[in-house]
Amino acid sequence: MGLNKSFSNAINYSFISGFRVIARLVRSSMLEVLRLDYIKTARAKGVSETRVVLSHALRSAIITILPILGLQAGFVLSGSVYIEIVFQWPGIGRMLVDAILTRDIMLVQGGVLFIAYVTYYLISLSIFYNFGLIQGYSENDQFYF
Repeated sequence: MGLNKSFSNAINYSFISGFRVIARLVRSSMLEVLRLDYIKTARAKGVSETRVVLSHALRSAIITILPILGLQAGFVLSGSVYIEIVFQWPGIGRMLVDAILTRDIMLVQGGVLFIAYVTYYLISLSIFYNFGLIQGYSENDQFYF
């Protein structure tokens, strides 16, 4: 009973410490956006405070938060290496460590390229897609990357 409780507390602490960066960023972005003129105009028009915060302010503040969420996802993938080693779970992190210990250079290169591809390319692509969803772009709008 005591071990499960302490493990549960450790897991809760790790999630809370991971979210502190995002919480601080959300707070600072929201404070900055809530001072802008269009927020004051929406309040002057009589729009409810909930709608002002959720529809107007959070929509603008989330733009600075999405790239940090992508980086946090990369940290989660890199943390999987430690979890797989500690708990002896099979996975790409464990395979990568075994390849390093046996000096299998080709497997190390493939594992690193795969993790880099998944982490940075796919997550960056999803962040760009979410920018369009948040800003309300239609399918007919053209993007030039």
